[in-house]
Amino acid sequence: MGKYTDRQFKQRYCLDRATFQEVVDKIRPSLEPAARTNPGGCIGGLIPAELKLGGTLRFLAGSKNLDVADLHGMCEASFFSHVYAVIDAINLHYDHLMRFPTTQEKLEEAERTMTDNWGQNFRGVVAALDGLVVKIP
Repeated sequence: MGKYTDRQFKQRYCLDRATFQEVVDKIRPSLEPAARTNPGGCIGGLIPAELKLGGTLRFLAGSKNLDVADLHGMCEASFFSHVYAVIDAINLHYDHLMRFPTTQEKLEEAERTMTDNWGQNFRGVVAALDGLVVKIP
């Protein structure tokens, strides 16, 4: 990951290095120590939180799991356990920042905000994350 220029890093991980490091520092206690192994999986050394977060971000952005695992030093057998651990850590440490509307009133308010800001193509939409639209029927 250190081989990338700042621009390349942001293109690949959708975060600048400083923000990436802030996230890693915040979620690290939930991720380490964790071996590269998985029951029935590969045996190897420890995988740092930076590689786990980087791999998860690349996967969630649409990269193939095998490509991400290869690029980030994870074996195929344990790749998804690392992804789920990172997602759980983000949910744990950033829960106060990510609130999905849970009442009908708040859902309607969120839909109005999306429609007002982004147009009629977003009717029925209550949230968008990194270009991913979440639509409630």
